[in-house]
Amino acid sequence: LDPNEAEHGPFTTEHMRVWWLHGFFPEYMPLRVPPMTKHVKLRHVFPVPTEPFTYMPKKVVESVAKEEARILGVPYVPANPPPAPKTDADGWQVVQRNRPKRR
Repeated sequence: LDPNEAEHGPFTTEHMRVWWLHGFFPEYMPLRVPPMTKHVKLRHVFPVPTEPFTYMPKKVVESVAKEEARILGVPYVPANPPPAPKTDADGWQVVQRNRPKRR
């Protein structure tokens, strides 16, 4: 959003990067990266110390994947899901406790 709260774009990442490098965007500038529906501060999307517009933010990638899964009617599966907990033959979760070694 510009100072008059008008939305412009979409623009390519390369254009946004050049404009960032020339100082056109303050760190608190509201922006929206599709498929986001809300505007958030630039540094919320690209937190310090990262350099804005040099990569696709993880939050954006995840929100795109979630939206695609919703449209396709399939469950969303994260790219790096956490490992499933170990279970015994009866289905009970196996918890390993680290006990101090005896001397």
